[in-house]
Amino acid sequence: MDPEMWRVLARELVTYPETVALATLLSDDRFQQCLIADARGHAPYRLADLPVLLSAVARCVGRPWYREQLASEMSGPVFAWAYQCVRPPRRTGHGEQAMWAVAPAHRLRPLVDELAARMSVGAGGQMAEGKRRRGLNRQSDESFTAGLAHAGRYVREHGNLAVQKDTMVGSFRLGEWLHNVQTRAWALPPDRVWALTVLDSWWNVPWSVQWQRSYYRARDHSAVDGPPDAAAGFAGTAVLNGEWLYLQCTQYDALHPEQQRLLADIGVTAEAARTARPRRASMRARFETGLEHARAYFAEHGHLAVSGKGTVDEGYPLGTWLVAQRSKAHRAARPTDRSRALAAVDPWWNPPWPLKWQRCFAQVRRLVQDGHALDTQCGFPGLEAGLALWLSHQCAVYGSLQRGQQRLLAGIGITAEEAGEIPMTAEEAEAASQAAARLGGSAGLASALSFAAAYQHLAVPYDFVHDGYPLGHWLVALRSKERRHLEATGTVWPPGRRLTELDPWWNPPWHFPWQRQYQQARMLWQAGRLLLPGKPGGG
Repeated sequence: MDPEMWRVLARELVTYPETVALATLLSDDRFQQCLIADARGHAPYRLADLPVLLSAVARCVGRPWYREQLASEMSGPVFAWAYQCVRPPRRTGHGEQAMWAVAPAHRLRPLVDELAARMSVGAGGQMAEGKRRRGLNRQSDESFTAGLAHAGRYVREHGNLAVQKDTMVGSFRLGEWLHNVQTRAWALPPDRVWALTVLDSWWNVPWSVQWQRSYYRARDHSAVDGPPDAAAGFAGTAVLNGEWLYLQCTQYDALHPEQQRLLADIGVTAEAARTARPRRASMRARFETGLEHARAYFAEHGHLAVSGKGTVDEGYPLGTWLVAQRSKAHRAARPTDRSRALAAVDPWWNPPWPLKWQRCFAQVRRLVQDGHALDTQCGFPGLEAGLALWLSHQCAVYGSLQRGQQRLLAGIGITAEEAGEIPMTAEEAEAASQAAARLGGSAGLASALSFAAAYQHLAVPYDFVHDGYPLGHWLVALRSKERRHLEATGTVWPPGRRLTELDPWWNPPWHFPWQRQYQQARMLWQAGRLLLPGKPGGG
């Protein structure tokens, strides 16, 4: 038999006892519990974060030196198993099965494939290439190569890969690509992990990206001005840096071991953390701290329409701080330097309408900026139900919205025309006024009565003219008046009751183009000309 084939078979025979021993160790419930306790609720960054595992595996295979070799591992089947075992929260059922699943990129080539490859020798004496490794394909390779190239470009410009999810490099969605890679980083092939690690050794931290970005600010300060003095309240640091460093000292013991090592690199050791004092700051400095957190929050979420204790940015009570700033702005007779500074971050940080409205608008605007098209005619498909319903409501009450709200909606494509509430031009208003004067004060109602008697609805276009009277414009004005009355008083507008008798849906709570299309479909159905799927003649 070919010596190469004996070498393959010998490998399987030699490693089999070690494989059984390792499987026995990893499947032991008591060992798993010890490992979870060793992790202290943190997902591992590298196997060095789990010293209990390193010692146990080295003893299991009888190779003490293996501990040092394993310590630097950030991928591979052992790391993947440990990651699934200790990452919080640990679930039962499917989670237990995932712990034992070996990612395709980590599986060894089956023995039969290995032997076949050894037997297939080309004319030049070279071993023929076997099957492509499972879990990898050319499309995946090309996608990763493209993403890696853009990641390299970003690192050359910024020095790291601590990117937010909406980060773009040209037209490439680098933040989204990197987030997808990080989600399954434990299952990546070692060569891909190594390629990203070469660009930035902290490309996949098991803590928030915002923490890493704050750390880089503190590191840059330390490189210029020396290690921060915790005992002196971080004197000499920028407000945001000093506040952040003190916060890390107060929760030092709960930090990930790798976070502690990073802080130690800039002089914030466990001993220094115990001596830390809060950074003394003047009223102006405290405002600057809040303003920096506001900028960070706006950069991530696109708005400052938040309040209350639930909104926290890196431990800072941003929601409570903004409530206080709005209260001061309301008491001031004119804009102050502080309100102008916040307006420079977000012009609508203190809107004259509810904050909930502004939050919903900001969510929709972010989707539009990401390329999502808003289709008013079809009920905003592709949006989650809550946002679609909110937009439909804005279209329904468009005429009663404040001008600022209408301008914001127009900026994302929801204009008066799209909402079905087209205001009259000055010429059209004058023509309607003259027509009403000629026909008398009840001309509009008379026209509505005539049209409803003939067609059983009042869903007419804004420029519709019935028997010489601008019925469409008249109804637009009345719909707006009813909505303003309902929003101001919560009661039905009395003049609208007569129109409700003619058409219960003359002023629907959804966007008006839908109502027009419904009436058109209803008339076709009544005439027997509406072909429905599954019906005779309907295809």
